[in-house]
Amino acid sequence: MGVRPKIVACDFSPSLIRAIREVFGEGVVQIDLFHVMQELNRGIKVDLRQFRDRQFEAERDELISLRDWVKAIQEPMREGASFQNALGCAGTLPNVNPAHESAVVCLDFTREVVDILRTRRPSAFFSNLRDFIAQLDRSVEAFNYFCDRLLKAMPKSRFTEKGMVRIKKDVLKKLKSLYLHHRKPLAQESKEFYRKQHVLFFQPENLTPKRTEMLEELLDTRPALRKYRKMTLSIGEISRLAPEEIDGHRIDGLSQNPEYSKKLNTAIKTIKSHKEMILRFVDVFKSNPELSRSQRANMEYYNRDFKEVFASGNNLLKKERLMGRFKAQFSGKVEFHLNEGVSAS
Repeated sequence: MGVRPKIVACDFSPSLIRAIREVFGEGVVQIDLFHVMQELNRGIKVDLRQFRDRQFEAERDELISLRDWVKAIQEPMREGASFQNALGCAGTLPNVNPAHESAVVCLDFTREVVDILRTRRPSAFFSNLRDFIAQLDRSVEAFNYFCDRLLKAMPKSRFTEKGMVRIKKDVLKKLKSLYLHHRKPLAQESKEFYRKQHVLFFQPENLTPKRTEMLEELLDTRPALRKYRKMTLSIGEISRLAPEEIDGHRIDGLSQNPEYSKKLNTAIKTIKSHKEMILRFVDVFKSNPELSRSQRANMEYYNRDFKEVFASGNNLLKKERLMGRFKAQFSGKVEFHLNEGVSAS
């Protein structure tokens, strides 16, 4: 066809890579660096989602499980069942991760409260409950709320069976409020993390003072994320550095890790296996210094224009319509190679 490009930019699509090799030969495929970063960052985002689940959502779910367990006690008691019978219906307390501080605090508190609620004699129950309230740390807002509400509801002199049942029901309500108090900060932290995590992916040239401040705060509070920042910065250098400074060690430095998500490990494997194609631009740019940096980093702008023509519907896929739209969208040369002859404009 008389067309002999030095490099042809594309993404990681195996079918597209095969097609380019078939038409233009083995040594011209250039993996667009936009898609290299996209592949890596998509894998990192899965790890961040899992990190968020471990840090916030998992503990929040444990607190919800404790709430549901208390609800399972409340329901039979509304129908007149004793606390002991209702406790038997609810089963054992849910387990929590020892690393989840709020969940552990709530679980230990619940165990102590349940021991008091097992008491059958009204006088002993109220005595035990008052002693328990007296030893709580009232400087903790959640405990202070628990104490104040119960002390106001407790009888002053007459300790009856009916009064005991009423207070036991109140205690269960306050337990659920305690769980909610601990869940709210977790939900807020989770939202804040989701809102800020995107700054991990900004390359230095796109970091504003506000983004820099947000990034430093995120990495200081979550040092486990530093490895992802280092990873995306290292690969990003391929699109920033002069060709003479690119030797492939940034891709070689990527390594799979059992701690990473399957998505991220697959991304790392894909990038390493396509190393030669990703770095093909280096020699071309060394011998053609007039080429701009953007031409090796991001062809997606042109890809979108190209794809748009085919996304317009089958009724617009006739040769004349395609050529007309391509001419309108591209300022360069457009050729049609699907026939034996070549139509050029």
